[in-house]
Amino acid sequence: MMKFTKFLCQSISIAIIGMTTAVGANSSFISGAYKGGGYILDLSSSGEYHSCNPQNRCVTIPRTQSTQQGRTYIWKRNGYSYQVTPVGNRLKAGHYTRISVRIIDPKQKVIFDRIMRYQ
Repeated sequence: MMKFTKFLCQSISIAIIGMTTAVGANSSFISGAYKGGGYILDLSSSGEYHSCNPQNRCVTIPRTQSTQQGRTYIWKRNGYSYQVTPVGNRLKAGHYTRISVRIIDPKQKVIFDRIMRYQ
């Protein structure tokens, strides 16, 4: 009985790990270049966030500092939250006609809220 219980626990663990890997492998980040109001946002297929404002001040945040909540992708850096949500039609894997971009400061105040178009 002990051997069977150990076998069953190992089998369940392998199944859970396999399901987690499959979900991660099938999920794709929003990607592509988007523009709006002089701002440029480049989202790489590897999940990196790179944005520049009209004064050419840029920020780059790696995927390791990101999470996903439903359809919204969130990158965090220095207390700021950078949120991207697809709002337009899907063009191809990870690319949308329009995205909503919202930046929230450390005091939870929305300091940027804009729709950007795929370029």
